[in-house]
Amino acid sequence: SQDNGVDFKSASGTWSMIQSGDGQSCFFGNANPTNFAFSEQNNTIFRNVGGSLEFASGDLPQTSPFFTVFEESPFDDNVVLAEASGSFLYKTTNFFTGNPVHWVVKSPQVIGGDIKAIAFAPSDPTGNIYAFGSDSDEIGLTSNDGVSWNANENAGLPTRSIMGLAFDPGNANILYAVLSGFAANTPGSPGHIFKTSNALSPNPVWTDISAPVDIPHDCIVVNPNSPSNIFVGTDMGVLMTLD
Repeated sequence: SQDNGVDFKSASGTWSMIQSGDGQSCFFGNANPTNFAFSEQNNTIFRNVGGSLEFASGDLPQTSPFFTVFEESPFDDNVVLAEASGSFLYKTTNFFTGNPVHWVVKSPQVIGGDIKAIAFAPSDPTGNIYAFGSDSDEIGLTSNDGVSWNANENAGLPTRSIMGLAFDPGNANILYAVLSGFAANTPGSPGHIFKTSNALSPNPVWTDISAPVDIPHDCIVVNPNSPSNIFVGTDMGVLMTLD
């Protein structure tokens, strides 16, 4: 919550502020949901381990961007991706156990913008397939943990910010992207929800599967038990499809 910190709801149902400042991204541990993490302004990241709140930015550069996007691997709570240092993607493999947490840069610099979306491929238990999307309409994808990248600016999508990415739970070639802004501001390039079925190829082909509404779209989740069931968060509410 902007300027209003991070609020935590206990098992008893009581809300309390556990950190002041600018509360931003957050997640719970998968293997141990009593562990959780959240980010604040300028790449400041905290983790909660065993009830103790700890600084987890480690050697992640404490620089731009203001809004810190970070994402946890679905298979290993210690594997986390985050943007830092002028739009590079960093990775750690000791997020909840490291003291300090050690981060390594994994991507080339994003062209002319900041990373707004990060996604791991749930079909890859190694955590080596992941993607990012930027506010300069660039999508980057690696299938070998950042050794090489398929990074496409303009990627065949409207020139608006990519705010959310989600892989199909069982197929890393299927990737969804949602965009912010209004289609009216990019004449000839409508749409807010796009899908590719060849994400791992050098030149993915994107298909517009948008709902017929022109409002900013912010995030996307694919149901892991039913991949045709997709949820999208927008500025006005949640969209859902079964097909």
